[in-house]
Amino acid sequence: MQQPDPGDAAAYARLCQGRGAAGLAWALSTFTGPATVLFAELVGEPVTVDVWHRVGRTATPAECAILHAPAGTAVSERHATMRGGTGRTGFAAEVRSVLIPARLPAGAATDLAGSVPLGLIVAKYARREPLGAVPYMGGVAAAARLWIGDLPLATASEQVMPWLCTLLTPKPSLS
Repeated sequence: MQQPDPGDAAAYARLCQGRGAAGLAWALSTFTGPATVLFAELVGEPVTVDVWHRVGRTATPAECAILHAPAGTAVSERHATMRGGTGRTGFAAEVRSVLIPARLPAGAATDLAGSVPLGLIVAKYARREPLGAVPYMGGVAAAARLWIGDLPLATASEQVMPWLCTLLTPKPSLS
């Protein structure tokens, strides 16, 4: 596949068309903009999240390592269902994020209490480092780390349900 600008969601969405789960996995493994923005571009509508679990806790040793944080760092963990589009162009993904609230710019932390997708909260401040994505059970599983400057801010993972990948698969010709 040709390589567009790593933050150009529209170009990535065009390249995903007709490539199914493999195309979406490729996009999520190379796209450096918020995954939320890519999903919105794919379905042509804004994306929202329904947060069903939120907890403040201490980071695990593995989380401290990937987030370059000292032991005892406070993190906010969110589990949510991301949804976008309607009808035939709809999609859903189960998402999980672990974020260090102390690294957020002033004002951005208040959005964490609501149902705003993490990618939209940090889009102005952070860049996405894809950690990998693979087709998984008809959908796609992906992970990324978000950075503010030289500091990792969060880890995020998405498990995209198969419906979106089905929409991105070429349809047989009726001729």
